[in-house]
Amino acid sequence: EMPTGDQITMVMLAVVPLSMHPNAKTAATIGFGSGMTTHTLLGTNTLERVDTIEIEPFMVEAARGFGKFVERAYIDPRSHIQIEDAKTYFSSHNAGYDLIISEPSNPWVSGVAGLFSEEFYRYIKGHLQKDGLLVQWLQLYEMNTTLVSSVLKALSQHFDQYVVFNTDNTNILIVASNGRPLKLDSWIFSQPQLKVDMERVGLKSLHDLQIRRIGNQAIFQPLVTTSGAPSNSDYFPYLSYQAPKARYLEQEASELTGLHIVSVPLLEMLDRQPRTAALPATATPYFVLPGYQTTANRIAEALLSSPPVEFQSLGKFSFLVQLLKRELAADDSHPPVDELVHSALFDVAMATNPFLAADRVQPVWAMLTSQPAYKLLSPQTKNWLALYQAVGARDGLAMGDLSTGLINTILKSNLRPNEAVYLLTAGLTGYLAVGDKAKAQSLLKIYSQQQNLPPAVPLELQLLIQLSAKSAD
Repeated sequence: EMPTGDQITMVMLAVVPLSMHPNAKTAATIGFGSGMTTHTLLGTNTLERVDTIEIEPFMVEAARGFGKFVERAYIDPRSHIQIEDAKTYFSSHNAGYDLIISEPSNPWVSGVAGLFSEEFYRYIKGHLQKDGLLVQWLQLYEMNTTLVSSVLKALSQHFDQYVVFNTDNTNILIVASNGRPLKLDSWIFSQPQLKVDMERVGLKSLHDLQIRRIGNQAIFQPLVTTSGAPSNSDYFPYLSYQAPKARYLEQEASELTGLHIVSVPLLEMLDRQPRTAALPATATPYFVLPGYQTTANRIAEALLSSPPVEFQSLGKFSFLVQLLKRELAADDSHPPVDELVHSALFDVAMATNPFLAADRVQPVWAMLTSQPAYKLLSPQTKNWLALYQAVGARDGLAMGDLSTGLINTILKSNLRPNEAVYLLTAGLTGYLAVGDKAKAQSLLKIYSQQQNLPPAVPLELQLLIQLSAKSAD
C-alpha cells in the first residue's frame, strides 16, 4: 500500500529525534493529528512514557479510523492522551521531557502561529530535560522563505543549535537542542516495530534519512539574518499576518528543497555531513533526490562500461554518453569537436558530481582524461575537466582556484550565463568548505568585475554570497 504524502513526515517526526537521542525515556507530542507520530514513537522499546496533547477530543476519536497504522497510540500502556490546550497542560504538569514534538496545523490557520513564536519556544524550552530535543514540523507550501526565516529566527533565540530536514518536497522538520549533538544514529533500525514503520514510507537505511538533511544553523543563519523578517512573536505576530497572504498567493518555499539538487555538492561540503552513499537512496514519490542519485549512478555505469551499456531511461544522457565515448576515442586524423565535448562534459558534471560519492564519480573523470583524444582538447576544456574532477573529489581548494582561473581567462562574451553561475557556485563552495574566507571574497570581486549576477539570484548563490560576506565581518 502506497503511503500518502504526509505519512513520511509523521514518521520522521518520531524517528529523527529518536535516532539522535537513543537514551530518551519520555516524549510529548503537541497535536494528535492522525496519531501516527505517537504510534511511531511507541515502536521503540526504549521510551517509557509518551504524552500526546490534543485540544479537540473528536480529532482523537476520528483518528481511530486509521486502524493498525496508529493503534499503539490507543492500546500501548505507555501512551497517555491528554485532552487539553498545550500551554495549559505544560503549565499544570511540571514535567521535563527528553523529546517534545510540535506538529500544529498550517501557520495561516487562526491561532496556530503562536506555536511558532519566540515566546512559545522560550516557554517550551523550560519543559525539556537539559539535553532534550525539540522537533518542529513546518510546511513549505502556502509559505515563503521569509516566513521560514521568521520561525528560525524565533527558535534560535532560545536554542543554541538546530538542524533542518526535508521530509518530502513540501515539508520540513526542525530539530533544536541546547547541548546534545544533532547527529543521526542507525540504532533505530535495530528496533523491529520501528523498522516496519520506517520501511513502509521508504526509510530503509540511515542514508534515506541523511539525504533529507538540508543543514544546520551555520547554513541557515546568514539567510535568516539577511531575510528582513522579524522574529515571529506573540507581540509582533508576523506569521499570523503574513502566512494568510502567502496562502492566498499560493507561494511555496520550495527553494529550500532545491538546495538538494544544485550543480555542486554544496550541502555536503558546507554542512560536513554525508549526502551520498554507495547506492542511491530509496525512491519515493514525494522526494526528488533519490531519482537524481539513480540517474547519476546510471550515467556513471554507462560511461564506465565496456562494451557500452545503454539505459533508455537516461534520455538525453544516453546520447551524451555515446557522444563523449565517440569524440574522446578520436585521433589526430579525426580530432574531437572541442565545443561538443565541452558542452557534454558540463551537462554530465552537473548530473553526476552532486549525487555520487567521491569514490564512485572519480573513476568516471579518470576514465575520460585517459582517453586517446584527451590530449587534443583545448587547454580551456581541459581546465573545465580538471574542475569537474575537483568537484567530484570534494577538493575545495582546487575547486576555488580552478574556478577563479577560468573566470579570469574566459572573456565575458565567451562564457554562457549558466557556466558563469556554475563557476561562482563551485568556487565559493570550495573556498568556504576549506575555510579560506579571503579567497572567497576575492573570487566574488573578480566575478563582479567580469560577470553580472542573474536577474533572479538562486537561493544557493544567495547563501554562498551571504556566507562569504558574513565571514568577512
